[in-house]
Amino acid sequence: MNRIRVSTILAALVAATLACGLTDNVLNNIGGGDSDMQAVAELWSDVPPMDAMTTAEQAEMPAALKALARPIMDTMMRGLNDGQDAGHWDWISFSLSATVPADVQAFYTPERMSPFGWQLADAACLPMTDKGVLCSFTKDEAGKSTGLIILAATDDQKKETSVFFLRAEGVSGPPTPGLAPSSVPLSLAPIAPITLGQDLAAIDLCQAIPTGDIEAVLGRKLVTTPERFDFFQTPGASGCQYDAAKDASGEAHYGYVVLTPVGVYAEQPLYLNAAVTGLGSEAYFNNGGDTRQLWVKLDDRAAFVVAFGDVANEDYEKAIAQLLVAAIK
Repeated sequence: MNRIRVSTILAALVAATLACGLTDNVLNNIGGGDSDMQAVAELWSDVPPMDAMTTAEQAEMPAALKALARPIMDTMMRGLNDGQDAGHWDWISFSLSATVPADVQAFYTPERMSPFGWQLADAACLPMTDKGVLCSFTKDEAGKSTGLIILAATDDQKKETSVFFLRAEGVSGPPTPGLAPSSVPLSLAPIAPITLGQDLAAIDLCQAIPTGDIEAVLGRKLVTTPERFDFFQTPGASGCQYDAAKDASGEAHYGYVVLTPVGVYAEQPLYLNAAVTGLGSEAYFNNGGDTRQLWVKLDDRAAFVVAFGDVANEDYEKAIAQLLVAAIK
């Protein structure tokens, strides 16, 4: 990657952001209008948060900022992706009071990021002005390349610093099927019969799915009791989420299973999706906002999603899905 070229693009991005007025044109306009962008609900588990981070208001990102951010991601990812552009990328934003961009630069150091697998990209962590900093990192794990950009800029009127995280995953490195999270043998009990009615929300998946099945899939004991899961505020859905905590490397171990109205199946933003045969009436794998997901459609009655992270495991998701298909009446 050409350091001068990337640094020039980064400088242009920060300069344009600050010239437009950060909160007036970015925080109030970030996130929609670009099918290759997707907002995420929380910071990724492999990116350490600063203290007192609160999620900023999420709206549409200005066209000028998109136009400048896209070359950064594309340039970064071409060096990791056999010459291919970034394609899809995710974002999240935070507002920090009593913080300046230099504090963000001082926090996201190579020493802090390296335990999570991140390395500084060629453009490194650059202070553009006293009001703006931009850091870029890359990682390559399990055959998947990832780029991360952290942009911090001050808003003089609101007396706060806004921090934007932009992330892209390599388009040439799909998850490896059959990757076991541990050496725990996969021995699963049947799921209790589930009768679909008019109200999916009345179904208790936490009660129906044996906890031992989820622990076998994750290869770890759960640290909390399985609890009801609201799948990104999807009306009429019924879900259960599972938490097996983080390991010593900071890798999160979690999962969720959610029954949804049938229409939700076709409404998902698709990225690295792949059709799956032999499950329900149709099914597909898809990279969701948090991890690799398996979506299954049950004729015109309902659909469901099975997901485990942070390390994707398609075989284990299929194993739980097969049990669920067999249990649903």
